[in-house]
Amino acid sequence: MSEAAPQVEIWLAREAQLRDPAVLESFSRVLSAKDRARVERMRFPDGRHQQLITRALARRVLSHYMPEIPPGDWRFDSAEFGRPAIASEFPEHARRLHFNLAHTQGLVVMAVGSRPGLGVDVETITRTAPLDVAHRYFSPREISDLDALPEAHKARRFQRLWTLKESYLKAVGSGIGGGLDRITFTFEEGGLRFEHADDADAAHWQFREFTIDGQYLVALAYLDRDSAQPVQVALRDFSGQE
Repeated sequence: MSEAAPQVEIWLAREAQLRDPAVLESFSRVLSAKDRARVERMRFPDGRHQQLITRALARRVLSHYMPEIPPGDWRFDSAEFGRPAIASEFPEHARRLHFNLAHTQGLVVMAVGSRPGLGVDVETITRTAPLDVAHRYFSPREISDLDALPEAHKARRFQRLWTLKESYLKAVGSGIGGGLDRITFTFEEGGLRFEHADDADAAHWQFREFTIDGQYLVALAYLDRDSAQPVQVALRDFSGQE
């Protein structure tokens, strides 16, 4: 990423716009044998389409920032919980590019930045939400705040909390077992407050939320120890031609 570019970019790949057979064929050509096998393991066509886009997006976008590395040449190491990272065989300047992926029906998102500690999550905005799940996975403060809301506002609060928590747990490289109930997000007039007694860097985590096409909620988490230089975040559309 150049110094003039935003320090974090979120790429949006809308599945409905990526149906052209020629584009999909070009996606398939950049996949590794392992990637193709994973795509083929998906039982239903929509699942195969989403997996194809997800894996091609990662390769194409990384090569957008590192054009000297062809999309088909990228190799990844898999950390705990399956979080991908650029393989150690690549030069240091390439491994300084950090990324995270998430998808829901209809949309795949990829966050890319030069800072470690980067997580993204996306959920479809619906009128209903499994509110009973909150009592299993949310902190006591979050449950109390959620229960105090008018019924019409509870579903959106649940979705915001869920995507924020997932983005953080993905950024630190743990799954739901990392403790959804041990982290607390409080919505205040001055913004969002994050608390996690087990994380020495809790005060340095930053979060951003975006509503996409009126249908999706995207949450981004990133670690920012240098408050003197605020991180810029930009949204970018993935056309399949990158």
